[in-house]
Amino acid sequence: VTAKYKSGAESGYSAETSFIPADTMPPKIPEGLTGTAGEGKVAISWQVNSDDAAIYKIYYGAASGALGASVNLEKSKCSSATGKCEITVSNLNSGVTYYFAAAAIDLNANASDKSAEINLTIL
Repeated sequence: VTAKYKSGAESGYSAETSFIPADTMPPKIPEGLTGTAGEGKVAISWQVNSDDAAIYKIYYGAASGALGASVNLEKSKCSSATGKCEITVSNLNSGVTYYFAAAAIDLNANASDKSAEINLTIL
């Protein structure tokens, strides 16, 4: 940067500096959350995000809106052939209805909001 004076004279260049903007934008909310209940477990699947999501976090709990437990899946473990991610959540109690939601997290720890909840009753 230089300064130009009323007289027409111009100053020397200022010291050089650089700036890299911080990534503060979260990935988009995962879409297409579905699940299949099994004996003491569920298989949860959703569509792969096309953005900078690096990890998906699946939240779950036995009451809607009270999803205190979670499991993570790295985006690299999702299928590029099907465009789907899938994870199995085990050690669930038979006969109990569990609620599940997904969020995406990028490498800068920006997290999306949670997806809409789905619920499944464990066999």
